[in-house]
Parts: sequence; structure tokens; C-alpha cells
Amino acid sequence: MPFTAQSVFAWKDGGINSQLILKGVVESEHGGNIRLKDANIYASVGGDFLPQGANPGEMTANVIVDWDKKRVAFDDLQLRFLGIRAKGNIESDNLGEKLSADGQLAFQPFTPSDIVQRYFPDVPVDSIDGLKRGTFTSIFSIDESGVDFKKLAVFLG
Repeated sequence: MPFTAQSVFAWKDGGINSQLILKGVVESEHGGNIRLKDANIYASVGGDFLPQGANPGEMTANVIVDWDKKRVAFDDLQLRFLGIRAKGNIESDNLGEKLSADGQLAFQPFTPSDIVQRYFPDVPVDSIDGLKRGTFTSIFSIDESGVDFKKLAVFLG
């Protein structure tokens, strides 16, 4: 059975608006087990905190749920914020045991000076070296204590 679940959150005093949409197909297997297939997620967050003219940040991913192992994965994760795009994936550990996940993220090459000029035009970037090209890649782990970046590579040039 196809389904769509949607949630909207707004914090008027904080000037934040967000939306979450989960779509997929729920199937009942033999023995009464429920299976989620062909699922994907879309999330956005925006509001008054963004620079003038900036679009909300967006995330899309395919969602894979393994009920037996109590794991959730976001595959083909796509992020977009302030004109920067990133791709990656994230997979949880057994959620019945602990709240943790491992993943990888790679930003597409971008030009930091263009972003600063677009959203913060009063900041002079011509005299700052190192804002012509930027990249970021990492393998990471996340749990209730924070994020551990492994094999982190950041380049500004």
C-alpha cells in the first residue's frame, strides 16, 4: 500500500520553518511482518535566520529499513544549502541497542567567495586569500556524545 507521511514544524519567535515528507510502500509479509520498500525522504529547513534571498536547506534520500537488524539507512543522501551541494549516505547501528550511525559525506567543489558575495555583500572578499575553491569530504560516526570525523579532508584555496 503506497503511503505519504508529512510533518511541518514552525517556530514563529525563532523564525524557523521546516517540513518532512516520507513516501514509500508498506507491505505485509507472511507471518504479519511489515516491510517498507521504495521509500524516500525529503526535508527542508528555512526561515528568518537565512540570509536575504537564500533558499531553504534541503535533504533527500532513499530510506532503507531492516526490521530484523533494527537498522535504518539513508542511501543516495543529497544535501543542498546556500548553493553548496553534498552527497553521501548514513546507516544506523542496531537502534534497539544504541542511538548511533556511520556515514560518509562529500561536498561538491564550490567557490566560497561567490557564496559570501551572494549572501553577505558587505563583506569584502577580494582581499581574502583561500576563497576561490572549497571541498570537504569525511567518513564519520555519530552518537549521543557527538560526531567523530574520520578521514576528514577540507580544502580552501
